Amino acid sequence: MEFKNNEFIKALNLIENTNQSFFLTGKAGTGKSSFLKHIVQSCNKEFLVVAPTGIAAINANGVTINSLFNFPFRPLLHADEGITIYPPNSTKRNLLNKMDTLIIDEISMVRADVLDAIDYSLRKNTNNLSLPFGGKQLVMIGDLFQLEPVVAGNRDKEIIAELYDSPYFFSAHVFKKIELPVVELFELFRQEDDYFIDFLQKVRDASITAEEVNTFNHKIENNKHLLEEEFVITLTTRNNTANHLNNIKLNELNQQSYFYEANIDGTFEQSKFPTDFNLELKVGAQVVCIKNDPEKRWYNGSIAKIHSLSANAIEIELEDNRIEKVTPVSWENQTYTYNREKKRITQDIKGTFRQYPLKLAWAITIHKSQGLTFEKLIIDFHTGTFASGQAYVALSRVKSLAGLYLKQPLALWDVLVSQHVLDFEHNSENVDIYYKKLIIEIARENFLLFFDLLWKWYPNSKELFQKYIFLEPTKTYQLKENPPTKEIKINTEYIEKNKGYLNWGVISSYKDVVWSTTFIKRYKNFLVWRSSPKSQIDKTLSNNPYLPWSIELINEFIDEWDWVDLSCNKGIPWSLEIIQEFEDKWVWGFLSSNTSLPWSEELIDFFKTKWKWHSGSASNFDNRFYTGLSFNKAIPWSINLIEKFKEKLNWSNLSSNQSLPWSEVLIEHFYERWNWEVLSSNSAINWSLEMVYRWKNSLSLYYLSHKTYLKLPIDFIRDNADKFDWEGDEYGFSGGLSDNPNLPWSEKFIEEFKDKFNWYRLSTKDFLPWSESFINRYEQYFCWENLSYNSALPWSIRLIDKYVDKWDWGGLSGNPAINWTEEILSKYERNLIWKNSFENLSNNKGLKYSLPLIYKYASKWEASEEIYHCFSPYLDDALIEQIIKKMLKCE
Repeated sequence: MEFKNNEFIKALNLIENTNQSFFLTGKAGTGKSSFLKHIVQSCNKEFLVVAPTGIAAINANGVTINSLFNFPFRPLLHADEGITIYPPNSTKRNLLNKMDTLIIDEISMVRADVLDAIDYSLRKNTNNLSLPFGGKQLVMIGDLFQLEPVVAGNRDKEIIAELYDSPYFFSAHVFKKIELPVVELFELFRQEDDYFIDFLQKVRDASITAEEVNTFNHKIENNKHLLEEEFVITLTTRNNTANHLNNIKLNELNQQSYFYEANIDGTFEQSKFPTDFNLELKVGAQVVCIKNDPEKRWYNGSIAKIHSLSANAIEIELEDNRIEKVTPVSWENQTYTYNREKKRITQDIKGTFRQYPLKLAWAITIHKSQGLTFEKLIIDFHTGTFASGQAYVALSRVKSLAGLYLKQPLALWDVLVSQHVLDFEHNSENVDIYYKKLIIEIARENFLLFFDLLWKWYPNSKELFQKYIFLEPTKTYQLKENPPTKEIKINTEYIEKNKGYLNWGVISSYKDVVWSTTFIKRYKNFLVWRSSPKSQIDKTLSNNPYLPWSIELINEFIDEWDWVDLSCNKGIPWSLEIIQEFEDKWVWGFLSSNTSLPWSEELIDFFKTKWKWHSGSASNFDNRFYTGLSFNKAIPWSINLIEKFKEKLNWSNLSSNQSLPWSEVLIEHFYERWNWEVLSSNSAINWSLEMVYRWKNSLSLYYLSHKTYLKLPIDFIRDNADKFDWEGDEYGFSGGLSDNPNLPWSEKFIEEFKDKFNWYRLSTKDFLPWSESFINRYEQYFCWENLSYNSALPWSIRLIDKYVDKWDWGGLSGNPAINWTEEILSKYERNLIWKNSFENLSNNKGLKYSLPLIYKYASKWEASEEIYHCFSPYLDDALIEQIIKKMLKCE
């Protein structure tokens, strides 16, 4: 499951960047349990996970509330003497002090007095009496519409009713002193049918009508065939009903019973057994798989039949007729301890329960179906439901209406929901309200940041600010407005009117003038005809490709043209005729370089005495440079063409021409003629290792060093070490061998040639064998400024700390590969570059920006799109006006 939707992200932000306690809820099948596992595995905090029952604790990989806090099994009073205060330096006290976040799964089953007792215990055991929960974060996960708190006996109910508004956790007195934001997950991963989803929601909140119940019953009455099908499970309201049905079905099978005894290692209380200790099975028995298979052959909740049994083996038949072998698996009974040496909370295994992950499953109770998903399901409400949310839990276990049948029609009175739950949902504070309050606080701490963000990206910012603030935008607050790219048509009337003010250099090279011989004659003295001989080609009329070029036009102004520019012009309709017409006028060096000519062997042969076969300049007094025919990339080069003109070609220019049909055959054919130094640097030639070995005595290994695709063996490098370029060119375009990712990079290779490498370049590379020991070994060689930008390093707080005085903190602050945890930000807050630099934290693409994180360091940020995206979901005109009024004390 991917945790990318907005609600998951909001919850992650609260956990990663704040100490704010909150309630994570959602309908059945929205991924609450998966999210719990994800945050424990991925978030860099010290977590303890607890649950109200043993089974729930095992499923959540946690411990029971009682095992952590040692509460007595009775209603708990304020400062109850039964609440254990652990001795100083005891294991439990150290554990509670080191913990950052306490996660309580299945919170709907936890009573209000237990929450207050947890609050009191944490205050006392952490010596933080004034802070709710001793300053610890609580993440409470569950669905109030599914399971209700367990209150045993009438006397306990009377005590709870006297002390609290309701038995539910949200009635705890501690929540009268602190906010309890609610993050609700909405995306369903279990059902897809819109009608069924809508129906379940109405059952969940008891908004269903009698008419809707009748319609529902009518829709599923045709599913009676499920009673006769295999791989169908029945849910019952009471445990004895489920046991009775399972025993009847098992006894009906005329097969031998096999008994499989669980293996317990260490301590594993009976109340936590996930299945029977002594599991009785028969061939043909219907079972449910109670643990996801690592090979994904079945999932937790898959229904199967026993296919074969022996003393040491079980095979099951799944609904798709697959026969799979089942092996015993282990459940762990975990406990938390504080590791003094590592100063970390560790999970230790107190005991294991090893058994086949199966249970008899013709029937189970609705309560035990919690968390399971079924393809086909029969529900037996019998005499009716008796607990809040019971009908919703039962109905929401199945994926679709087609797989559901009720032995008795659903009655309106089966839909029970506590009024306390409905009131809480109606009055609870959605986490969005919490985030809006954060924005107000951020604006109070750093109004310039708030102003910048809105001015640059919020659509109505200008109007909103100027409603209260008399200001004109300065350069700092200029809106990002792109001017329209409308092409300007320059007509004759416009030119005539403004001819004394126009930039005629621009006009002379312009496309959208209505060019004609008449126009050129009229403005002949204004137009710019020639380039400066001291520069390369300028934009002039002579090299304007948009003129109506023809022999007649060229002849009309034959003495005005700059013939260097004209020879370069790509808009002329070049032909043998037009070249012949002005044969004595062309500057042949530039004509030889022009790629727009209709190049062919015949054209080259026709003017072979005219072409400039090499590169050069126009004259001693004209610096304009041409590349010549040998470098022309438009010519249809072939071995035959080269052979024909080989005596005329300039072989240095030809060796650098990237448009030749390069091959081993071509190179070998003219072996004696190439300029091998130039050839070695030609990037169009795909030099293979075989080619390098073949011509190694002719090739320049210095220039070949820049071919980063070459996989040069270490022996070849060693034998020719002095011939290679190890450092690269002075301009930084190449680092020679130091840039080649295909070399045999290893610490042994690096050690052998460490004094030859360009370490300035190597410090930027991702192909080195990066490790902390490697960095330590070559510490004196690295360029630490470049190293700070390198995303391939094994970044950790330990690595940063070890070389804290060497890093370039600008590069480090912009490095997206660092796992920017709260610990790193907090520890290096003064070193990091937060703003006003090319590389900074405010624009770091790898930082997980969130409103809580921005609030924590409110005064340090500068405006960036990443930061604005954190604000934008909660911004509206009303909130912005509220903030402006607060800042200006208008209210």
